Amino acid sequence: HWHVVYPVTGIPDGRGGAFGKDRQGELFFYMHQQMLARYDAERLAAGLRPVQAFATYTNAIAEGYDPEVPGFRARSPGRSLSAVNLGGGPYTVQEHTRLRDRIRRAVDNGRFEDGSAVDPDSLGAAAEPSVRRPAGYGNFHGLGHVLIALSEAPNQPGVMIDTATAIMDPVFYRWHRHIDDQLYRWQEKQPP
Repeated sequence: HWHVVYPVTGIPDGRGGAFGKDRQGELFFYMHQQMLARYDAERLAAGLRPVQAFATYTNAIAEGYDPEVPGFRARSPGRSLSAVNLGGGPYTVQEHTRLRDRIRRAVDNGRFEDGSAVDPDSLGAAAEPSVRRPAGYGNFHGLGHVLIALSEAPNQPGVMIDTATAIMDPVFYRWHRHIDDQLYRWQEKQPP
């Protein structure tokens, strides 16, 4: 639903361009925080610990997942992320790590590389592919989905590839805890 209300390509402006909605980046984080709070509450009610972030890309994804949905491949337990070809050449785990680290440096410095200030809205725009993202900050959130979806095989993705099915896979919540950790990092640097 998020991607219907807040399309990656923006809202058409009627002149051939597009714009992002007001506070779209901030709301990206808020929506995920609320979703994770609900998920953690359900886990706690079932006697499980809160979901742990999938933050170390070289670690294997311990849990496997078989969606039993035609057109989507199951992921075996213990699969690791590897380079994927997105049509313009390989996108590597190392590139994804560098993209995450650029976001972290921006948070730590309080500024993006173009000199603009980091706040929840601009940070969300940098993490989510947004028409308003700061220059040079790629698609950290979405490419994480792609790397996970293609971890089993490059020719038939898992459910993490599609916004309509991604939430079915338990690693979805681990990935989004990691995404939300970027805002948490920013929040921890703010004065009381």
